[in-house]
Amino acid sequence: MKFISQCIALALATLIMAAPAGAQMRIEAPARVETQGPYHLRTMFTNSHHCLETVTKGVNSWVQMAPCSPTAARQQWRVESLGDGLSRVRVAGREGDLCLRVVDDGINDGLAAAPCGRTPAPVEQWKIEASARTGYSRLRSPFTGDGKCLDIVNDGKNNQLDMADCGDYSGQYWGFARVR
Repeated sequence: MKFISQCIALALATLIMAAPAGAQMRIEAPARVETQGPYHLRTMFTNSHHCLETVTKGVNSWVQMAPCSPTAARQQWRVESLGDGLSRVRVAGREGDLCLRVVDDGINDGLAAAPCGRTPAPVEQWKIEASARTGYSRLRSPFTGDGKCLDIVNDGKNNQLDMADCGDYSGQYWGFARVR
């Protein structure tokens, strides 16, 4: 019986939330995230009113958390399966050639929105893993290793992202809310 309870708990933990801003959340299985979208990416820490967005000035692009807007193309993301449990997180709007990438700067904790490579480089590959928090997943990059997770910097502004040591931190729990 304990084994069955653990299996049910694991199945529930693999669900990802999908709901537009202001609407009641609806849970979807991770397999659907691979094939559908666009999504708003939200964290438990910044709540359902803040979404991951790209910001572009000139030739430079970066990512940050900002108040969600159902019409902002820069906040709409698609997840494309690369196989072997890896995915690429790509801007779904008119800036669709941009991917969420780890900055390869020797420190490897920054994030950017940069042109997607023809062949996805390790800096733009992501493992989207079920978490113990129902409706949320963790994002890890093979480039930084399994010990680092996509996180929100807890600095009072709470809008910057980095790759931080994985732990039970609400800024590392990501939900995928379907944009309708």
